[in-house]
Amino acid sequence: MAELVDALDSGSSRGNSVDVRLILAAMTTTIAIIANGEIRNPIILKKLLSSYSKIIAADGGANNCRILDIEPDIIVGDLDSITPDTSQFFIHVPRKQYPCDKDHTDLELALKEAEGADKIALFCATGSRVDHSLTNLYILSQYPQRLMIVTEEETVFAVDRSVIVETLPGKTISLIPIGGSVKGVFTKGLKWELDNATLNNHFVSISNVSLGEQVTIELASGILLCCLHR
Repeated sequence: MAELVDALDSGSSRGNSVDVRLILAAMTTTIAIIANGEIRNPIILKKLLSSYSKIIAADGGANNCRILDIEPDIIVGDLDSITPDTSQFFIHVPRKQYPCDKDHTDLELALKEAEGADKIALFCATGSRVDHSLTNLYILSQYPQRLMIVTEEETVFAVDRSVIVETLPGKTISLIPIGGSVKGVFTKGLKWELDNATLNNHFVSISNVSLGEQVTIELASGILLCCLHR
């Protein structure tokens, strides 16, 4: 997984020196939430999951844990999607069950269980249900720079301030506004740089390419989804 460095400027103007860099990959509390979405390559996913200190299964995500041969630390949700066989297989695993009629999705309840973690990654959070996939992408905007969706091919996270993304030359990066226009976007380290750009439903930065090992993203207002392909 790529490292994300959060640049906290000492002032409000662009170009100030960085006082603090918070490297999320170096944090000690890392939690993975496994949802009930698609698995395309279990070998890759299991390898990516090996670096997390705690694993939460969001309801039917327990089925995916069984496919991945990973035991979750807890199962959270209304438990209407977990199969009887999987429920019995993980009978010894603690679970927190909620009513089926509830105001939050199972994934949101799992996020509440992960409160206090420095880094949270959502696995199996996309798939054939477009409504579920879009909802999970919008949830990223509630936790900028802290929450990410991880798939076999990419990492997606929300950005609402200046960040430095650690990557490799030639990697594909897309910047997509979510929840409205994003103004004052500057980038450094991309093949096609953005210079005080406005990203909206008419203009997005799709399939850009990193030139080196770092990409700087700055913005004045709004929230971007950063899609970083491995």
